[in-house]
Order: sequence, then structure tokens, then C-alpha cells
Amino acid sequence: MNPAAPGISEITLNWAFPAGSTNANYDGVLFAKQTGSAAPTFAPADGTVYNVGARPLAGQFIAVNTAAFATVSAFDENGDNSVVLPGTQYAYKGYTHDATAITGAASAAAPHYSFGNTSTQTITTVAGGGASKNWSYKTGATTLAAPALDPGNIVLTGGNDNAVHAMSANNGQRNYQPGGTSGVTGGTIQTRPPLIAASDTSHPTCSNNVCAVAYVAAGDGTVYAFRADTGALLWQTAVLTTGAGSGFQAAPAVQVQAFAGAGYIPAFDTVIVATRNVGAGSTTNNRVFGLNGNTGATVWTFNPGNMDIVNATPYIDYINNMVWVSSRSIGGVAQPSLWKINTNNGSLSASFNLNDIDQAPTQNFDGRVIYVTTNGGLLYAVRTDINNCAQSSAALGVTPRGFPIPIETAALNDDVFFSTSVGVSKIHVVYPLAACAPVTFTVSPGGWVNPPVTNPSSLIFTSPPQAEFMYVGSSDGHLYEINPTTGANVANRLINAGATIGDPSFDTFTLKFYVGDSTGHIYSFDLF
Repeated sequence: MNPAAPGISEITLNWAFPAGSTNANYDGVLFAKQTGSAAPTFAPADGTVYNVGARPLAGQFIAVNTAAFATVSAFDENGDNSVVLPGTQYAYKGYTHDATAITGAASAAAPHYSFGNTSTQTITTVAGGGASKNWSYKTGATTLAAPALDPGNIVLTGGNDNAVHAMSANNGQRNYQPGGTSGVTGGTIQTRPPLIAASDTSHPTCSNNVCAVAYVAAGDGTVYAFRADTGALLWQTAVLTTGAGSGFQAAPAVQVQAFAGAGYIPAFDTVIVATRNVGAGSTTNNRVFGLNGNTGATVWTFNPGNMDIVNATPYIDYINNMVWVSSRSIGGVAQPSLWKINTNNGSLSASFNLNDIDQAPTQNFDGRVIYVTTNGGLLYAVRTDINNCAQSSAALGVTPRGFPIPIETAALNDDVFFSTSVGVSKIHVVYPLAACAPVTFTVSPGGWVNPPVTNPSSLIFTSPPQAEFMYVGSSDGHLYEINPTTGANVANRLINAGATIGDPSFDTFTLKFYVGDSTGHIYSFDLF
């Protein structure tokens, strides 16, 4: 082995084949590893192919297995197939192998591994933090949705690899390796799976601080519940979508029984999902399901007969036991695109014809207003306390993304922030107390200048007692810190040059950001 190059969550292994050898002699190398300074004792058996990530002996793993003589370097990286933690020593042992059948050998079939001339090396990874990442975790495909958090404990994500990945918030070590039924779905996962902490879940297997539960709505039209500590499948539904190729784009919303107030009837967490059907009838045949979070059984179905596709996660109003669902509406106002549904029984409370909506609705601090942005660039303020009251801004001249975030500035006054296709917008909203009277929308109030951000993600804010700043990812590889008063770009972190950075999450317990990217990595960075 030539000297290895350590990183924070990765180690580059380098080697050279014996002088004078060719691809007729060797077709690759296999490296086993274990934590510490002692070399692995694992010895590969001729005729056996070992997959990267396999654990042939307790505590010993296959870190690398190449398949070409020309390859003389490989990356051992923390993720679903390997564990490489910051500031940790690892010992590697390498074996060459060939692709030649050898008649008369104990195992005639290839590969045949070297013995007696193996190479070993120990190396310690770099500690992260500061302006550098704390750690990273490699999934199998793009993952741009905000990671779900059990603060201080678990970071969980899904992506285009049809898998749910759960890792330590402290160092990124995987909780399990997805495979079989553990953390594996039948379709892609496009949005953030809700993660219910072990102290809060109603699921009988995991309640009373046993395990956190992740609920996943996948592209195969099925909803899944997984243990976040082991990846074990707790339940899955039948296919709930209609039409070949249909599936879920939006994540589930969960009304957690432990947090529910007066008037919430179920004795379990309610998981609410909305469909994205394709094909004939898909502009009218979408539905919303209320599921028993303990079993996956359907508790109620909302099927109005005029619901277009749903692309955004529903919002649960705990005060009123209502779920707000935004949808498209065949590109017009002939049918509803915002739906207010009773979470106890799935009955319709109200609907609003606002034109196509692909963004999730959100509720303001005093609970009186639901904010939602339409695809056409309008901001609506919809009252929860006044029947059939929805008022909009003038056309904003932008294409909204993500979901609006309202920040209360005074009684009956909100600053509403949301990402657009080219940056971040801020609208000041003043609404009346008890009447469906005109609402004042002021664009770019108080000298606000929309910060230019290339292909921005959804926004997040840090919460008290931290200073209030907003953060947004970009396709230029950075996470930006933006002043919510002026719109100034205050600071940034380079997450991954050349990658698109997804929606960030902020852990108020660890004071760290967690964010994914287009290369399939999840990163941890300190608050800046």
C-alpha cells in the first residue's frame, strides 16, 4: 500500500501492483478494515466475491473491492456501505485478486486472493468542525429534502435510492445498513419523512422511549413505518394511489397524539398522506388518507371527486384539529386547490379556489392565518377563525418555491418569507382582528433587498435564544446566511463545490445544520 490520505469522513486508499505485473495477473484489490491499530484478521476465501459493506467477521468490514488493474486508488467513505468517523483510527489489510480460473486449485473459480504478501496500514481521520464539516454520510442517490431530526440523537433522510438512512447526529455513524425490508421502500422518497421521537410516538413497539418512528410516503404509492434505530419495518400499506406510475410526491403529515389538544379523538398518532396520481382522471381523482400510525390501517378517506395532484406536504393545525392540503387545480380556479379537512374523520371543513399550488401551507404564530403561495406568484392569507376568508397579494412577479415562513412582528402583523426561483422574497402582512376585511401586503418592506441566490432551496430560520437569521441552500454548492431585516448575505459555508445543496434542517439541541445535496451526501455543519 502507498500512503493513504485521510479526510473527516473519508479515507483515500492508494496502492501499486508488483512491478512487471499486468491485468493478466491481477484484476483488482480487496481491503478489509477495523477500528483501532490492530490489522484485520479476516482472510478472504478463493472463489468468493465480497461486497463492499459486508461484515465477514465481527467488527471487520469490506471497505474496498475494485475490479480493474488500472485502478490504483479508492475511496472509503462514511455512509450506508461503510463507517468512517471523524478523529478515529482504522487499520486496513489489502489483498490482490485475479479473474483467472485455475485448474487443480482448491477453488478453481476466480477470484483468487494473495496470501503471505498482504499489505497493512493504519490511519486516523481528521476531526471536523469550525468552517469544515463535522461529518458527512453518503447515500445511494440524490437527496435534497431537508433531513428529519430527533434533536441531538438521530438524523434521518430518504432519497432517490428508495432507502431510508438514519445516522447519529453526533458523528454520522449509520444506525443500520439499508437492505431487505430494513429501511427499504419500493419507490423514491422525494420529501422529508416525519420522525416521531421515542418519547412521543404512540406506536406500541416504540413508545415509552424505546425507538423513534419514521413515516415514509414513497413513489410506489405505498406508506411505510420504520424503526429509526434498526430500520425494521413496522408496517406498510397497500398501494393507495390510482393509475400506473402513480405515487406519492408529498411527505406524510403526522398529528401526534401526545401533542394533540382538546377535541382530538383517536387514541393513536394519525398519519395523513395525499396522492399524486397520473394518467386518466388524475386532475380530479386524488385523495387524502388518514392512517392509524400504530398499524397503517386506513381510518378515513377524503375523496371529493375534484382534487388535482398534490405535490406538497400537508400542514396540521393542532389548535383546530384540521389538516390543510394544497393541490393543483387544472391550471385555473374552476376547482379547489386549498382544502381544510377534519383530522378526526376526514370530513371537508372548507375549500378555496386559488389556482395551482405546489407549495405547502403554513400557519402563523397566533394561529389565525394560513399562508400559501400559488404557482402563479400570489401570496394568500387564509383565515382559520373566519369562514371562507382568503385574500391575496397582487402578482409578485416571482415563482415561489418551498413554503412561506411567517414571523410575527406585532399583533396582527407578520413578515412572510419564501424562496423564489432566483432568491428570497419578503412580504409584510397586516390583517384585521375579527372581520374578513382587506389585508395589507407590502412587498420588500423596510429597505429589504431580495438577496440573489442561485436556484435556492427552501428556507429555515434559527430560533431563540440564537440570533434570528435565515439560511438557504444553493446550486452553487453553498449554504447562505441571510439577514431577515435587510436581505443581506451575511455569511456562507461551502458545502460541496459543484453540487446543488438541498433544504437545510437546524438542530436546536446540537446547534448544527444538516443538509443533503445532489451527489447523495448528508452533511453536518456548525451554526455560523
